[in-house]
Amino acid sequence: MTKATLLLLEDKVGRRSQLGMRLGRLGYNVVSSTATEAIRKVVESHPALVLIDMGPAHATNIAELTGVLKARFRIPIIVLTNPAGRTTLLRIGHISSPEFIVRPFKDRELQESIETILKDDRKKTSPLKDDFWRQAVVCSMHDAVIITEKSGLTVFLNPAAEKLTGWALDDATGRPLSEIFKAVGVESGQPFSLPAGKISRRRPGCVPELMMLTSRGNATKHIEGSVAALSGTGMRTVGLVLVFRDITERYLMARSALARQKIEAIGTLASSIAHDFGNIISAIDTQAASLAESLIPKTKAYEATVKIVEATKEARELTAHLADLAQASEPRSPHATTPISIAQVITDAAKVLDKTFSDHRISFFTVPGTMPYIKADAAQLLDLLLCVFHNSVDAMPDGGTLTVQVSVKKFSHPKQRLNPDARKGHYAILSITDTGQGMSRETLTHIFEPFFTTKQPGLIKGLGMTIAHATILGWGGWITVQSALNRGTTVSFHIPIADIPAQPAAGTPMGGETILVVDDSESDLALFQAILEESGYKVHTATNSAQGASMLHELSEDIDLVVVDLIMPQSDGRELFRKIIERDPDAAVIMTSGFSRDFVRSRLGQGGWGFVQKPVEKVQLLHAVLKALEQRMIQDGDSVTGKREDDSWAMQKS
Repeated sequence: MTKATLLLLEDKVGRRSQLGMRLGRLGYNVVSSTATEAIRKVVESHPALVLIDMGPAHATNIAELTGVLKARFRIPIIVLTNPAGRTTLLRIGHISSPEFIVRPFKDRELQESIETILKDDRKKTSPLKDDFWRQAVVCSMHDAVIITEKSGLTVFLNPAAEKLTGWALDDATGRPLSEIFKAVGVESGQPFSLPAGKISRRRPGCVPELMMLTSRGNATKHIEGSVAALSGTGMRTVGLVLVFRDITERYLMARSALARQKIEAIGTLASSIAHDFGNIISAIDTQAASLAESLIPKTKAYEATVKIVEATKEARELTAHLADLAQASEPRSPHATTPISIAQVITDAAKVLDKTFSDHRISFFTVPGTMPYIKADAAQLLDLLLCVFHNSVDAMPDGGTLTVQVSVKKFSHPKQRLNPDARKGHYAILSITDTGQGMSRETLTHIFEPFFTTKQPGLIKGLGMTIAHATILGWGGWITVQSALNRGTTVSFHIPIADIPAQPAAGTPMGGETILVVDDSESDLALFQAILEESGYKVHTATNSAQGASMLHELSEDIDLVVVDLIMPQSDGRELFRKIIERDPDAAVIMTSGFSRDFVRSRLGQGGWGFVQKPVEKVQLLHAVLKALEQRMIQDGDSVTGKREDDSWAMQKS
């Protein structure tokens, strides 16, 4: 027969150890503790009997302790004492008298007393009805349970409640419920209070369906639960029982699903209007540009026409964003991906924004480590990185540090709330960390919502992170964001690793290539030259088509890319473009103009040319240059001849 577990309470270590060994030799399982830890040890060890070994000087404390143990657990108690201590305890009449064993005693006498009491206790009480077993059941529950007095003072927490609230039972006992259970409504923001009106065991009151609980350590969880009355003798309410559970995972999954539904709905709307609206804007832009060509510069009519063209540029930007969103938000449709070098995309993004980082006193670092090939789209990933980099720059107006780190991790069970379609496997984690202003907890809950922005009105359309989120979901990955006010932000892209690493098609532009820029505007020419030379390119300039053609003839073997302004006096850029293509059908050419790409296409037709719209921005220009040079390298490496579709690599201002 298995011996019972006994709880031995004795504050003196030596006596506790000696008596514990005697009980152990008798075959009992002994748990030792001090009186101050008595309640916790009863809850943890579920003893069949408690032995209290104390002298007469502690009679009052013994009486109070036995009263608490009897009232809360109905557990049998034996007090080991001398004759004087027994007399003192019996004199305290309002405390239920425990069993006594008077020192000195023999092991056999001690064992007989223990077995007699345990036998009588088993006869008197059914384990299923005993409060001790009820408490044991409560302690084994996954739901959190807090019990209070009628006045609201806390008297009990089960282990699940201790974990969620961060309060230990001993620390929480006697404190107001409002101090232990700090919860506010998710929607209302109102602190939790006990429901008004009568609460009974049969008619529990509901905790507001969604509450945000803040633990003692400032951790937050979403919870739901109920409150019921704790009845005593005569069904009188003697306290309250609060039962609640952590639903954070379920809540976040539901919120993520709702966000995806919003994105899909907006994407559906965007796809239905972007094409038609884009055609209308193109018609307005083309006609206004043609009209401007026929007008005298600096006249009122000319200036008004130029404003129309500028307005169509802004409309076209928004249309492009909507088209991107429509493409990225295809419900449950995986996006086309190829194995790409994550290291190269990081290098390209850093090169594009190198001057921006310098101007804003931002130090950029890439942590050395594994740089795998991933399943993604290089152009889209570059855009996503530039979006996050720009957000970081805006968050560090006084300068700071931007760090990029890549690691690899195997996910056997990806969190479904982050991407329900994510599959187990190895993922590259691309983390971008800034030392900027950070975001509040409230802002973090909205960052992927369409059109949500913390920027000033007019500076951004609020679609960058929405498109990033939808795009990476389409690749089978997900995004996480960690941030706190004045503590910076970390954005992490989790992207599946390519099963078979891809090999670069024909190399990658590394800077140092030679570029010829042809433009009649001295200011534009100086701007182009400054941007390109700062990025490591060698630059030749020409102020008209004839001069450009002459330089091409002299330096044809050295020129890797030609940038040509469409509108120039005498012989415009069309003539020079035709001469370049006649000489080399695969030549890398970027056309520039203050008018739209559609207007340029109407003059040149389809063909192998990229496009940058004036006024030129550094990001816009360098992105187009990188794409043009990469495309030329691929053409050279594969011995391809013929024309390229400009839509596959031309970049419009965005």
